Amino acid sequence: KYEIIHIRIERDKLVLAMSDPLNVFAIDDVKFIARMDVQPVIATTSEIKKAIEDNYDDQGMKKATAELNEEFG
Repeated sequence: KYEIIHIRIERDKLVLAMSDPLNVFAIDDVKFIARMDVQPVIATTSEIKKAIEDNYDDQGMKKATAELNEEFG
């Protein structure tokens, strides 16, 4: 649904790489789930996909995707 990945927590804010950092719906959804303020930064879709592939194995990614689809589907 959203093209995002967390980068770090900085000054009590969750820093997210997003293909559309102006998407207030995505930001609000993440704020609600994380119960933290969000600081969006821009990234390309390919950069986000590569970061996800590099940081999550196939099985973990499938589980996370299924959970997110269930939550926001």
